Formats: sequence, structure tokens, C-alpha cells
Amino acid sequence: MSRLSKEFGISDVALAKTCKKYDIPRPPRGYWARIQNGYQDKQTALPKGENLTIEFDVESNQRNRKIIQQQKEKEEKKLAVVQPAIEMAQNLTHPVAERFRERIDKINPDKDGLLNMKRVGLPCVEIAEDAVDRVARFLSLLAYALAEQKVTLGKSSDGGQLLFKRDGFGVGIKISQALVREEREPTLEEKRKPSWEWDLSVYRPTEKLTLVLQSEERFYGRKKWTETNANDIVNLAAKIAARIDELLREFEEERIAAIEREKQREARKVIDEKNRRIQKRLDHIEKIKAGRVRELVRASMLWKEHVAVTEFVEECESRWGSSPMPEQEAWLSWAKEALEDLCPFADGYPDPEKHGALDESTIEEEHYYYSEEKAFVRKTQMLKDIQKLTEKRGYGSSSW
Repeated sequence: MSRLSKEFGISDVALAKTCKKYDIPRPPRGYWARIQNGYQDKQTALPKGENLTIEFDVESNQRNRKIIQQQKEKEEKKLAVVQPAIEMAQNLTHPVAERFRERIDKINPDKDGLLNMKRVGLPCVEIAEDAVDRVARFLSLLAYALAEQKVTLGKSSDGGQLLFKRDGFGVGIKISQALVREEREPTLEEKRKPSWEWDLSVYRPTEKLTLVLQSEERFYGRKKWTETNANDIVNLAAKIAARIDELLREFEEERIAAIEREKQREARKVIDEKNRRIQKRLDHIEKIKAGRVRELVRASMLWKEHVAVTEFVEECESRWGSSPMPEQEAWLSWAKEALEDLCPFADGYPDPEKHGALDESTIEEEHYYYSEEKAFVRKTQMLKDIQKLTEKRGYGSSSW
């Protein structure tokens, strides 16, 4: 059974349960030793019935067994850290255990026989009187074991519960006994009343203690233990001390990880802000380039209108002859002056020094248009007026 269980990747107990489930006989204890010493024990025959094939997922079983073994080794390493201190403290009584005894001796049991103690700088307990010695012994061993791991005693933020603290983090414990319900016999006084008025339920504490770890920090994993016949709370002291030490270490690691994440977030924030400024400048430069192109297009359109109006004015002057009437003379004078407003050259556009190659390094954040001549900007507004005029009168669409 031992050899086959390893081959199948399961425990010998699991293999025995499989054999029992399918009614497969197994050699009794000492069978193989008797065979090796020359005895010929009779084999139990297989049960009659159809042939049965049982398949084991050996690879998966072995993988799970490996994980279990690794977890077991990890737990053994944790226990090895606190076990020496537990052994050294077997004959010692820690001050926290003395304070616990002094305090709980002053408390009277409640109607269910439990001693309730809270908010006195000690663990929260709800225990029977016969469990006081076990709890005091457990507290003494736990405190000594954790002291070797630089864990100190403190109180919760409300000043009540005892905390085992390190690096600013704390873990508290609560020890309790569950109650079991029993029925008692009615008294003579109760028998004189209707049975539906009887309250015969009584509660008594169970024999097993339950311990729960508590913390203001969020944590995962085991945080509850219940006594068994093989392990009472005193025997569990090493495991619980190792778990508290592990939790405090995890809290500190999480704090360091949180600080590191915050640093990375701030670093990313700086990089993102730098990239944002770079992209903003690139977008700004693209706007300047697009603006210059628009100026070129607008100047060409102004020139087109200037040429058309010039031809019209010259045609008027030709029609009216060399001796125009005074009103015609005045109109021609005004029209020739108005031509200057349509000519981009009149305001110095284009100026190669200003409107030549674009030097991106000279562009400032608040600089949105390369050409800032108010007259030129006003002339571009003329084009919009011309566009509205031509569209309104049906002269065709403008290229604006």
C-alpha cells in the first residue's frame, strides 16, 4: 500500500479508502513481514462481479502532493523560528499572563457560566472557569515566543484590546467557548403551569476553545483555530505565534509595496506630464504651420479679388473716357484707394524674413498666428463678407 500510493501520487490512507469503496481486499498489517519470514498466508479472493478499472491521474496527484509537501515544509520553517522560544518559556510566566489572571479572577460568570472580559488591555475572552489556566499558559508562551521576533505588546486604537505589534501594525486575539443547548427537567413549580409556558433550555460551555486573530488590516489565510483532543490551545501556541509573526511581516511588506507603488505612480505622473507638455507643443507647432498655410491661401484669394476689382475699375475708367464727369472722377479716386485694401502686398505680405522657413525653436506658447498684422487679419474678414455676398446673390460658391 505504501509503495503503490507513492506510485499513484496519493497517500496510503487515500488508497485504502479507494479499496474500501470498491470492496477490494487488502493485506492485513504484518502480511509482508510474515511472507518474508517464510509464512504462507492465504490471500483473500477478489469479490465476484464485473471487472473494474480504476484510473488515477498520477500527474495531477503528484503535482498536488508536491504543493502539499511544499506547504508543509513552509509551515515547518515558520514553526522552527518560534519553537525554541516556546521551549525556553515552558517554566516561565509572562507579565501579560499574570495581568490576565488578576483581572479575570475579579469577574463573575454570567448566566451561561462564561467569564467575559473586554477592553482592559488584554485579549477579548468568553471562557469558562476551567479554561482560565489553559488560556493564561497560552498567553505566556505566545508573548515570550513573539518577543523573540521583536513583537511588543500594545493596545488597539480605542485603548481596549491587547495587540501584538511590530512596525506600526497590530494583531489581536479573541478566545471563546461555544455554548451547547440542553434540556432540563421541569421543576414542581413549573409542572403546575401549562407546558407551553415552560422554558427548559439550558446552555453550558463546550470543552473546546476557539481562537480568532483580529486586525485593523485586511489579511487572508488562516485566522481561526479550535482545540482538538490532540491539540489544546497551549499546544497550538507555536503555530499561532508563527502565524502572527507571518501576518506582521506581510503587513510590513504590503506597506513597502504600497510605498513603491506610490513612487511608481508619481514617476509615471511626471513622465505623463512631460509627454503631455511635449505633445501640447507639437500640437501647437502644427497649428502654427496650418495657420501659415491658411494665410498663404487667404493672400492668394485676396490677390485674386484685387486683380478682378482692378480690371473692373480700369474698365470703368476706359468707358468714361479721358474727361470723366466730376462724380465719375470721385468714384474712380475712391475705387483706386479701395484696391489697396485688397492687395496683400500693400501690408508687406509675403515678407521672406517673417514668412519664410519656420523655426520651431522660436515659437512661444502664446504665439498662435505667425502673421499678426491687424490689417491683414481685417482683410481676411473681407473674404468672408465677399463669400456671403456671392452666395446670397447666386453668383456661385466661393473657394473660401
